[in-house]
Amino acid sequence: MPAWLGYIITFISGGFAGAILNRIFHLRDKAIKKLTLKIIKEEVKSIIPVIVNEKNYQNLISKKFVLHNTTNQDYPELDIVFEFDKGSEIVFKEISSQKHGTNKFAYTERKPSELVYHIKNFNRKQELAFSFEVGNITENFFCSIIDNCGVDIIVVNSQSYNQPSISPSKIVHKIDLE
Repeated sequence: MPAWLGYIITFISGGFAGAILNRIFHLRDKAIKKLTLKIIKEEVKSIIPVIVNEKNYQNLISKKFVLHNTTNQDYPELDIVFEFDKGSEIVFKEISSQKHGTNKFAYTERKPSELVYHIKNFNRKQELAFSFEVGNITENFFCSIIDNCGVDIIVVNSQSYNQPSISPSKIVHKIDLE
């Protein structure tokens, strides 16, 4: 076999291998990044009617979540939507971070049962802790999504139940809540 034929085969196969490797790295970099949201604690505060902030609620449940940035990117802006049962109402809300402190992020209330946090500078290996008290829960539905970028949330149940009478949260898609 002539030497020039070996050079041509090497050139073509090297270009093909380079194109495949380029495509693999391109697909990996463009894949949807996923943040981890852990359900830490669910606690029934009251199963009898209770008055909080001069409003009457049939029940009151406390929920705690921790959001971890396990991706390899820093996010300058994120909008995280938390939504609970259709007829429920968020009574108490708190967000804390070691870097920023407590309740330092802006939020928007779309509905009494839906809240959007506007997170700025969510860096790698950073954690945010969310605490909610929700009144008038009927089916214990919960939905969380990220609004404004190509990031998705994985919800993990690593929670402790303080009363055995509470059923675990049913994690649903936003469409199921409506």
